[in-house]
Amino acid sequence: MESDNTFSSVEQIILDPVFKGARIKVLFGGTILDLRRTKLEGPRTYIDIDCTFAGVEIYVPNDWRLHFNVRTLMGGSEDKRFNASVNIDNEHVLVVRGNATFGGIEFKS
Repeated sequence: MESDNTFSSVEQIILDPVFKGARIKVLFGGTILDLRRTKLEGPRTYIDIDCTFAGVEIYVPNDWRLHFNVRTLMGGSEDKRFNASVNIDNEHVLVVRGNATFGGIEFKS
């Protein structure tokens, strides 16, 4: 999945049976990505994000394991899922890497 938007917003629901990764670039806008209807392919699946003066919301299942490698400058990156009593999938990990400058990246379920 690839998304590149400036001064606009994108909302995308991934319906493919297997999610193979994404590249998201957003400048002065917003992106919503819904991954709740898909599964992770390999042991590591990557989302590369470049978020400047913008916001990115990514909806993922509660049992997915997340690893953040996001550099922030006057921005933030946060997992807002509620994971009480959920069995986490330890075989797969979603790796999120990139930059958030004057913007934010949120994970929700």
